[in-house]
Amino acid sequence: MKKSSTIPSWITKLNVFLANNRDEDKSDFRVIIYVENNGGFKVSVYPNVDYAFIVALLMIVKDMKCSDTTQKDFLSAIEITKTILSLASV
Repeated sequence: MKKSSTIPSWITKLNVFLANNRDEDKSDFRVIIYVENNGGFKVSVYPNVDYAFIVALLMIVKDMKCSDTTQKDFLSAIEITKTILSLASV
């Protein structure tokens, strides 16, 4: 996964390369995350999307933005996971 460095801090764009894409000429997925002023963010999940994959990407983004792992970060990660799993049951 490669993060673009020319984007403002409130927008994160990730180019995701799956394991079989060794050349990395073209990304397999592109994820764009918009962070709101209150610290929240929005994610749209469409049918046939692997929810575990989305959770993993969100955790990677969170780790990229937070250098230390405190109890608050852990609880926040749990809340993100619960939110995405609730979307899966809709």
